[in-house]
Amino acid sequence: YVHQRISQPRYEGHVLDKESSVRVKGNADIEHTITIEDGAGEATVPVPETDSIQVEEELNLMLLRHWSLYESLMHSPYIASKLNTWSDNGKSNLDLLLAKMGMPLTECRQSFSMMKAGLKRRLQSLLLDHGEAYGLSE
Repeated sequence: YVHQRISQPRYEGHVLDKESSVRVKGNADIEHTITIEDGAGEATVPVPETDSIQVEEELNLMLLRHWSLYESLMHSPYIASKLNTWSDNGKSNLDLLLAKMGMPLTECRQSFSMMKAGLKRRLQSLLLDHGEAYGLSE
């Protein structure tokens, strides 16, 4: 999927197959409770069983969890082809895009896992909002 060797609908079909396999295997919808103590007393919290798959929208960026956001954007085939990141002008466009998104370059150049949580949460919506000006529609 990341390397675009299968289509999005085919990938989603595989996810649904895996999800149904997990549901057949166990009782994914059964919840149990745990008791948590805090300074004010005890609280009972429902906790779902761990045998489930949760679908989550993610950015289609290469090695984002291992690289910095900047490196991931630079090496993404989609973004590289739209912004021409192999050239100085393309690198400037990427820097400008990140600036318009309000993403500090110091944050973008450190490991993605170490970025501020607020920036990571807003990343997808910021890319959708500002990316169209640079021909990024996906």
